[in-house]
Amino acid sequence: MQSAALRAVIIGIIFMVVYMLFSFAGIRKSISPSILASVTVVTMFFDILIPAGAYGLLMLINPTIQVDTVFIIAILTIMGYSINDTIIIFDRIRENMENVATEKNKNIIYGQIFEDSIWQTMRRSIGTSVSTLMVIVAMYFFGTGVIKLFAFTTGIGVLAGTMSSIFIAGPLAYLLMGKFSKEQKKL
Repeated sequence: MQSAALRAVIIGIIFMVVYMLFSFAGIRKSISPSILASVTVVTMFFDILIPAGAYGLLMLINPTIQVDTVFIIAILTIMGYSINDTIIIFDRIRENMENVATEKNKNIIYGQIFEDSIWQTMRRSIGTSVSTLMVIVAMYFFGTGVIKLFAFTTGIGVLAGTMSSIFIAGPLAYLLMGKFSKEQKKL
């Protein structure tokens, strides 16, 4: 079970990286798709480690709880949710960069594009997370056994995924581009 889960995670990551390399090839001159793919993988690991740690604490409190298929399914669900939310923000960054490029603007301020893109998608990200959390909270309070454990793990993963997509992914990609110090000198 553990080896199959590990294979599923690795194959999922590989497909996600390949998708991002092709999907964001159009803005290769502005930002490398490999940076976006790397940031997505890093934030996804953050999104997995937070609920895994919470589940570990739950295992310390209640020794009857063990890592099982429900936990693995919850982690794979969190991966999909995390990747989707991060890609939505990166897709908006791509759209905004394409819009600026069509205006033939020579003084592109990448930091502003990243910030605008995050603000433009924040309402959608928070709305999606809140509606998802409402269902997860209902599952937790009205469910029993494995449903309750799945809801616990997934709920923490949704919170971590939302936080990393909004507050970590965009700024980290911007910093990895190496534009921060150059743009700060201009200001």
